[in-house]
Formats: sequence, structure tokens, C-alpha cells
Amino acid sequence: MIATPENPFRQGLRTERVGEPCAMVIFGASGDLSHRKLLPALYNLGLTGVLPANFAVVGFAKDDFSRDSYRNEMKKAVSEFSRRKPLDEEIWNDFAAGLDYVDGSFEDPAAFQKLKVALERADKERGTRGNRLYYCAVRRA
Repeated sequence: MIATPENPFRQGLRTERVGEPCAMVIFGASGDLSHRKLLPALYNLGLTGVLPANFAVVGFAKDDFSRDSYRNEMKKAVSEFSRRKPLDEEIWNDFAAGLDYVDGSFEDPAAFQKLKVALERADKERGTRGNRLYYCAVRRA
């Protein structure tokens, strides 16, 4: 077994830190980047215990997904593209409980009202306390 080198940026730190509760909004959440990289990476952070327990992801894209169908689609993606296999069902279920989806376009003000409702739901259900992280995984047409 090869020893993992110590991270020089961690020297002098006494404890591991887990981030604050947060809701991450991914614009372009139904695309290839989310399928292959973003959601598998977030799941892996949850698997290793460095993702806050009260973390939420709200996907925003034009595709017509429901909350449940988006979760199912992302489960397939994480199962296929995660570097850690097989999928840990217990970890996945907790992670998936924080997944939500809003369909809409940037030109539609009503879509942003739906996004606001989804973020308020994340605050209530996951305890994200209004903390937000926005990730743009979109391309220009």
C-alpha cells in the first residue's frame, strides 16, 4: 500500500473542519458536467464525511424533471461516474434527500420564483439557513 503524503496546507490545524450548512444551486444541472463530475464529486464528499449533513443541491435547467425523476437520474449518474463503487445506499439516500430540481430558463422570471421556493424549502427541510453557493454549468447557445 502506498502512503498518502500529508497535505502541507493542513499543518498546524488541530481538527478537521466540515463546512457550514449550505444550499448549492447548479445552473445547467441536467447537463453532462453535472452527470459526470459535479454530482459524483459531491456524493464522494458526503461519502468521506466532509460534506455538511445539512447540505442541499437545487438543480436548475430547462429539462422537464420532477424532484423524484431528477434524483433517479442523478443516482444513475453517480452510480456510473463516481470513483467510489458500488454506491453506498445509506449515504446516497441521505444525499438524495437534499436534492431538488427546478425547471426553467434564465429569461423566465417565474422560474426564479420557483427557485426561491425550492431554496426556502431547503432552508426548512435541510437547515441551510440561507447560505447559498451558485455554480454555473451552462454553455452559450
